[in-house]
Amino acid sequence: MRKGRGIPPGVEPSVCKTCNRSGTTFTRSKPGFMFQATCRVCDGAGQTVKEKCESCKGKGYVKLKRTVNVDIPAGVNSGIDTNL
Repeated sequence: MRKGRGIPPGVEPSVCKTCNRSGTTFTRSKPGFMFQATCRVCDGAGQTVKEKCESCKGKGYVKLKRTVNVDIPAGVNSGIDTNL
């Protein structure tokens, strides 16, 4: 599985205007206290895109289903070693 960028070829992301590429934001709750949180606009990426990939919806990957056949030796479920 390849991890893509989640954007169509030729499209370049822009700097997130909310966090200025840091991926985090600061908020004040009371005088003297500041809290750091993941940027809600870019989800911590530090960049945003206006146009997302249609296949992956901007996630950078596409989930596929496939069937895999696996042979399970006797005794695996019970924990008994059959090679003794």
